[in-house]
Amino acid sequence: MEKRIFVLGSKDTVVGFRLVGVEGFVVRNEKEAEDALRSLVEKESTGLLIIDKSTANMVRELVNNIKIASKLPIIVEVADPKEGSKTEKDAITKFIKEAIGISV
Repeated sequence: MEKRIFVLGSKDTVVGFRLVGVEGFVVRNEKEAEDALRSLVEKESTGLLIIDKSTANMVRELVNNIKIASKLPIIVEVADPKEGSKTEKDAITKFIKEAIGISV
């Protein structure tokens, strides 16, 4: 089965990754974050899960347990665009390039 990339996080994070074709889920609170994370981990197609730090911190214990217990999905934490480089003119482009290596 082909593995897919998903993103989980704030609206800004998810919109940024959707611009380069990564499917994602916006979460606003701990319950939404936990439900979405569990759902994505259970999907066999999830190979890489990108999660912004503020969302990961909402469910830190669960994120750490998944990282320890599972080979897949690989979980990569990235900075929230609003918390990233404030001096960078095009912060979202830099954010995407650092996270998945695609220059847009």
